[in-house]
Amino acid sequence: MQESGVDANVVTFNSLMTIIAKSAAAGDIPDAGAALSQGTQVVGMMLTSDISPNIITFNALVTAIVKAGVASREGCKEELAGALNLMAQAEVQPNSVTSVLLMDWFVADGLTISESGPAAVELLEEVGLEADCGSFKTMVDTCARSGNGVRHIIPILEVGRFLAQSSLSHDPLCMQFVFLLVSICKDSVRSCAFVPRGV
Repeated sequence: MQESGVDANVVTFNSLMTIIAKSAAAGDIPDAGAALSQGTQVVGMMLTSDISPNIITFNALVTAIVKAGVASREGCKEELAGALNLMAQAEVQPNSVTSVLLMDWFVADGLTISESGPAAVELLEEVGLEADCGSFKTMVDTCARSGNGVRHIIPILEVGRFLAQSSLSHDPLCMQFVFLLVSICKDSVRSCAFVPRGV
């Protein structure tokens, strides 16, 4: 590309990372380790070209690792930690998409939806990254969509309890959201208590 007079930019490399993710989803990459290796090469080329990777770069890399891990039926937690380490080194903060991708892997690996949210946050914190309030709201929404009626309330409260004890507890908006959430859940439980069986 450079020989033809066209310089590569962040979009070019993000497209390449997306191709790796699609190849992993198609089963063309043998395992999560290979996905991390290919993605690391792309990040290395970006840094060599003085191009800073962004959240799109790393979300595509996480996607590739998750897809390859699921396809190969092998664990990929170490590979995910490797990708997140690269993200931390590049000083790129995760967003709600990152959290959902991590939650998807933990669910595929056998955790419940309510367990996957805290597991995702803990993995981020292990490498010095923090999930934002938007990530937490995504976790709550995922729990809410996982069942009907009262069945989704307990998982949501479990995620809320984890948030209150995590590094996100310093975020006033998140904590206001937790208090509102707990109040709504309690009201829902009371309302359901008066619903006749079979209705």
